Amino acid sequence: MVQKVKRIFTKSRKTYGTRRIKKKLAAEGIVVSRQRIRRIMAEQGLVAKARRKTRATTDSNHNHPVAPNLLGGQFDIQ
Repeated sequence: MVQKVKRIFTKSRKTYGTRRIKKKLAAEGIVVSRQRIRRIMAEQGLVAKARRKTRATTDSNHNHPVAPNLLGGQFDIQ
């Protein structure tokens, strides 16, 4: 079981946690609890990489002019 968990973990480039490893094992016909997978991962020192926070790339505080109204659209709030 340890070898299978390690194989799935390394094949996922160290990104899979207990939930996804459990799904992969279930697809292979192996029924095991998340608790057991967690225990195996802890004993083997396997820690999944956390997702990075998405960084905002929009700068709203700029001095650039607003785009010109080329179509001449008139929008009124009602």
